[in-house]
Amino acid sequence: IVFRVVQELINNILKHSNAGFIHLTQNITDGKMFIRIHHDGRGITQKDFDNVNLSNIGLGLKNISSRVRILHGRILFEKDPSQTYYKVTLEVPSEE
Repeated sequence: IVFRVVQELINNILKHSNAGFIHLTQNITDGKMFIRIHHDGRGITQKDFDNVNLSNIGLGLKNISSRVRILHGRILFEKDPSQTYYKVTLEVPSEE
């Protein structure tokens, strides 16, 4: 399930953001697995993601959301303080 979430996120970045780079990191801390994806393209914020989940568009983002719920995890979309990069953080219990 985690692979499919990451696959969809990267697919969306490649398809929609015109990113020049994508940087993916993964670590486990305090019983949680964190996957972070940074990119320099056009991205979405948490507010955008929440709005898409309430609308009838964005099937890929809805698939991501439902898979994260299955994992009892959470996903955060944000723009870094320099306003240069977007960051997606996926947090799931490490025993999933």
